[in-house]
Amino acid sequence: MDIGKLKTKILIEQVIETANDYGELIKTWSTFAPAWAEIRPITGREYYAANQINAEITAEIRIRYVAGITPKMRVNNNSQLFDIKTVINTQNANKEIVLKVTENV
Repeated sequence: MDIGKLKTKILIEQVIETANDYGELIKTWSTFAPAWAEIRPITGREYYAANQINAEITAEIRIRYVAGITPKMRVNNNSQLFDIKTVINTQNANKEIVLKVTENV
């Protein structure tokens, strides 16, 4: 991992469900962990290859290893939201995580 490429400050967020006064579950997002990241849009040949696996993948986000990140979470980049589709612990070395994401429009 080239840490010099981790130039974008992001927030990994998780959904929290709480009950309101009427007992209804309300979903809100809270920060799980801040991280420095490299965000790469998937284009050209990479997009074609990703299309074979999952047509929705639009970007790849690389961060230092953070335990506990799951596809139920999302990435917040200055209010630009990405849904996490896949979490890859590169070489199972606990040094780098690659997130395959779709932009939440």
